[in-house]
Amino acid sequence: MQIAQVLAKYTLGGADMLRRAMGKKKPEEMAKQRVIFTEGALKNNVDEETATGIFDLMEKFAGYGFNKSHSAAYALVSYQTAWLKAHYPAEFMAAVLSADMDNTDKVVILIEECRIMKLKVLPPDVNNSDYHFRANDQGEIIYGLGAIKGVGEAAIDIIIDERSHGEYRSLDDFCGRVEMSKVNKKVMNALVTCGAVDCFSSNRAALQSYMPYALQAADQAQRNQDAGMVDMFAMDEPENEIKPIPEVPAWDEKTRLMNEKESLGLFLTGHPVDLYKKELNQIISVNLGQWLQKLDNTDSPTNGYRRKDENAIVIGLVIGIRTRNAHNGREVFVTLDDRTGRIDVRVFPEMFQEIESIVQKDLMWVVEGGISYDDFNNGIRIRAKKVELLETFRLHHAKSVKIDLLKANLKSVERLGSELQSHRQNDCLPLVFHNEKEGYEYILKTQGMGLSPSDESLLILEKHLGKDAFQIDYS
Repeated sequence: MQIAQVLAKYTLGGADMLRRAMGKKKPEEMAKQRVIFTEGALKNNVDEETATGIFDLMEKFAGYGFNKSHSAAYALVSYQTAWLKAHYPAEFMAAVLSADMDNTDKVVILIEECRIMKLKVLPPDVNNSDYHFRANDQGEIIYGLGAIKGVGEAAIDIIIDERSHGEYRSLDDFCGRVEMSKVNKKVMNALVTCGAVDCFSSNRAALQSYMPYALQAADQAQRNQDAGMVDMFAMDEPENEIKPIPEVPAWDEKTRLMNEKESLGLFLTGHPVDLYKKELNQIISVNLGQWLQKLDNTDSPTNGYRRKDENAIVIGLVIGIRTRNAHNGREVFVTLDDRTGRIDVRVFPEMFQEIESIVQKDLMWVVEGGISYDDFNNGIRIRAKKVELLETFRLHHAKSVKIDLLKANLKSVERLGSELQSHRQNDCLPLVFHNEKEGYEYILKTQGMGLSPSDESLLILEKHLGKDAFQIDYS
């Protein structure tokens, strides 16, 4: 474009028209531009032969110059980003997360990349987080407040501005200092469920329970201040005293993670699949990440034909559902996640009609079928032959619920009876007690005493005994 301007007196607009004509490679348009270029060059005291030769060079360059210049630019950018990722991993990943913080799907992928890189991602914190993701001095990434769902930029600005006057010391202090018209009940609920106010208490259930009282007290204090009133009872309280938050039972791990996902769009401090780790190790020997690596390395096209699907059992949490109309009815594609990887499950119309009631997000599926590598999305897929909920699979394949008395408190075991009464149904697994004394192992198999293998009953066991004191036994 600059050559055309200097030699042939093109205007900026005219030079852009020349560039466009060369890019589209239209012969009739190029012929017109050749005449315009030559006439302009002659008027600028450039002889015709030289002008024609320069135009020919420009036309030739247009055939490959764009691709080569872009390749060089992308190569440079690739080198620079690779260097930054290698030498400043936390800062680099914080910047990339900030660039895509409005796209939850991309944030999920990038958070997993941080785990692979052994980078610790800290939960959001009203006393430490900025609007964007950032790296701290310890090489950790602090989650950005701007990536919390339901918390607007105006509310975040108020939180950060007020924090400059000193850290928030308690939930009461926080509610009393921020502007309630912006940091309202909806915003506060999101901050609690995602862990942004864990600095006040690790019990998120207690924080959520106490939150209405803290908001009400802050609102009343603001009303009094606006009216010029003084609370005589508040004058007697020490200035730096922090009111304790009343204790309530903490959320179980599954509830805590589900609430976290609701406000962040992802599981940050854990994954529901981790709750079933001991059980899944008895059912499957290869997780989704290992399947992806295995099939990516071996399932390449051979003589134009792909290898046959390999029969497998996979387990994961339902995180995505999409349906489409096939020639014989509606089929569904379900995405499962086990934290190590994701897989697309194809359920054909006939099976879809049978299992439609369990095609819901946040359920644990056990899928048996033919697994293969998917070139289209560079992932793995499975054609489902059988689909069950994990709870149903337990009932059909597990042998018992094993309780280790060495790790469980006997008094806690005694208290289980009444609470588990409603979880003893016709479809139960027998309870088996294990103990060890003086080098001998004792096994007590109960008769007429069973337990429904539902998540609810297992959560009751965890509450009373601890998660290490029992397990579903498939042996």
